[in-house]
Amino acid sequence: MSDELEGGHYVPENIIRDRYDMGMLYLRTKFHLFKEAYLIDNSNETKLIAVIKDGKLEYKEKLIPLWVSRLLFLQQKIADKKSK
Repeated sequence: MSDELEGGHYVPENIIRDRYDMGMLYLRTKFHLFKEAYLIDNSNETKLIAVIKDGKLEYKEKLIPLWVSRLLFLQQKIADKKSK
């Protein structure tokens, strides 16, 4: 509702959730193609959570959200396969 008050428009919660799920699916399937990735969590305050450059984890916060943990797990699996 606050978006509407600030000049935005109403989007039903199910649409927001569907767009989030689709975005995460896209990210998981294309993540390994990025030269650099900056994972930022803005669920509360905007915070840099992790940085990956050239397939290597450069930076990671101690406490990370589940979605970041899943991405980093996939990234490590891909890196392991490339090193074999």
